[in-house]
This record gives sequence, structure tokens and C-alpha cells, in this order.
Amino acid sequence: MDRKTIKESLAALSLIASLLFVGYEIRQNTAMARAATYQDIGFSVLETWRQYAHDPQLVGLLETADDSTRWDELSDPDWRQLSSVILGSMRAWEALYRQVDEGILPPEALQWFGYGLELPDWWAALWPEVKASVPADFREYVSSYYGWE
Repeated sequence: MDRKTIKESLAALSLIASLLFVGYEIRQNTAMARAATYQDIGFSVLETWRQYAHDPQLVGLLETADDSTRWDELSDPDWRQLSSVILGSMRAWEALYRQVDEGILPPEALQWFGYGLELPDWWAALWPEVKASVPADFREYVSSYYGWE
């Protein structure tokens, strides 16, 4: 083997080693981004539940809303508060949806965090009012998932 062939072989091996290293780093960064995303979503869900745990009035409102035979007990401000609850939940759900859409999280993540579960009737009742506040693609996803118009 002449020197030129040896140099070219070493250069090729160096290039292959560099590409393998870059691939490994990309994989590591993706794993770190995924872990950070899970953590952020987990904290978001935790804050939502913490809010419910520390607000007895909100818990009472949700209990009333969960019983459709008691909807006549709800005032206009109650319905506006319920709309806010839905919008806040929708924003968190949409963020998760975007992470799945971008391929950062697997599709199952939508169920892992409790989104995509059966929702109370009051969500469906308020959906026509709330849906205009979410982006069209996410609105279509939710409407299709639940069969809401």
C-alpha cells in the first residue's frame, strides 16, 4: 500500500467515526429533549390537579357540572369559569399534541397524560363556544376524536 492510499483510508475512517459521533450526539439530544418534554407536561398536569386540590369552590363547580341534571344551578360566571378550565386544559393538550405531531413524543403520550380520555358532558356542551379559540388543525383533531361538531 502506498502512502496516498493509507492517508485516504485514514481520512475515510475519520469521517465515518465523526459521522457516528454526530449520530450518537443527535440521539442523546433527542432523548434529553424527550425527557424534558415529559417533565414539563408532567408539571403542567400536576399544577392543574394542585389547583383543583386547593380550590374547594372549583371542585364544587366541577361536581355540579359533571351532573347534567344540575346544569340549571350554574350561573353565567360558572359557565365562563368552566370555559376557562377547558381552554387551559386544551392548551396543555395542544402542546402535547404538537410534541407528538413533531415526532418528539410517541402517539401514546396523548393517553399517558390523561388526554384523549372520555370527557364529561359539559365539555361537549361548551365545545361550540370554545373551539374557535384553538387552532384549526387541533380543533379538527379534537372534533374528530370525540365526534363533536
